[in-house]
Amino acid sequence: VAFCTKFMTAGTRYGAQPKGELVPITHNPGVNCAHRMANLREVGFFEEGCIGAEDVVLDAKIQRAGHKLFIDPSNVMPHRRRRPFKPYMKQMRNYGYTRMVANKRWPEIATWSHTAIGFFPPLVVIALTAMLLGALSGGAESDLWFTLAGDWDAARVAFHIPLGLVSLYIGISWLGAAIGTSPHRSIGTVFLAPLFVFLAQWAYGQGVIKAWREIRRTGGRAGEGSQIDDRVRTA
Repeated sequence: VAFCTKFMTAGTRYGAQPKGELVPITHNPGVNCAHRMANLREVGFFEEGCIGAEDVVLDAKIQRAGHKLFIDPSNVMPHRRRRPFKPYMKQMRNYGYTRMVANKRWPEIATWSHTAIGFFPPLVVIALTAMLLGALSGGAESDLWFTLAGDWDAARVAFHIPLGLVSLYIGISWLGAAIGTSPHRSIGTVFLAPLFVFLAQWAYGQGVIKAWREIRRTGGRAGEGSQIDDRVRTA
């Protein structure tokens, strides 16, 4: 449900249902697709070493070769993420890391949101720190709640502005989950959606930050070989 939210996560793409019988796309907005074998052989199949972003990289390679991609919106393929919490967040960190290093090598797959999400973890830390300091300085007094009256000193601003943004974040997550396209929507799954949206964006942002460090260290070589997959794997 969290990944088919209307606004907050990859649901803006994976949960998308464009109108039409066969719609041209640049990347398959789902997790299952079919390609002509001749095209796969031409581009060398999946990029060696990818533990994430392998699908979007494959689509980019196919389009670089002059071929086109289409989606049939009537096809639906259920997909499950890893179980919470550690496996789920590890997968999200891998996605953030591999997508950013892949963006360096294939600039055409990059979007602004991949960069923006890298600022999410530090912004969360700053917001929580501001709320704590504001509360300790008197900004959370009971007479300051649910009213705009009174002085908006630094302590009140530090506590209530981040709190308002957190509330807005939760509200948008709930709304996006409620009107999203997941067939697993229920009162329980929609209620928990903000938690899993937050965990996904936190972990993905951590992966993006790791990728920034890697790109700064290796420059244009980022995204090649062991820099996509930093583990030694055997058959």
